[in-house]
Amino acid sequence: MGRGARRFGKVQGGVRGGTYWNWLYVEWLWVAEAWRRRGTGSRLLRQAEQIARNRGCVGVYLDTFSFQAPGFYRKQGYKKIGQLAGLPPGSARIWFSKAL
Repeated sequence: MGRGARRFGKVQGGVRGGTYWNWLYVEWLWVAEAWRRRGTGSRLLRQAEQIARNRGCVGVYLDTFSFQAPGFYRKQGYKKIGQLAGLPPGSARIWFSKAL
């Protein structure tokens, strides 16, 4: 599964994931700096969630780093399900999930 946003032939954002065992795993979600805070990431994530629902998925899980987007995922209704401190040093890797 992959979705992207193009403007003038240049990719401005996208989401990549896969559905396994009735769950969507979001491998990555990326939005170009110029398109952030415009709802682009939220729309991409909602589209991925809808595809997952259409495939019969019951939830979504993903991970991010403490210096990246944990606040964004919380705003989208995701709950923290785990954290590994010190990965990378001085930060943490955080796992989130959301029921569909």
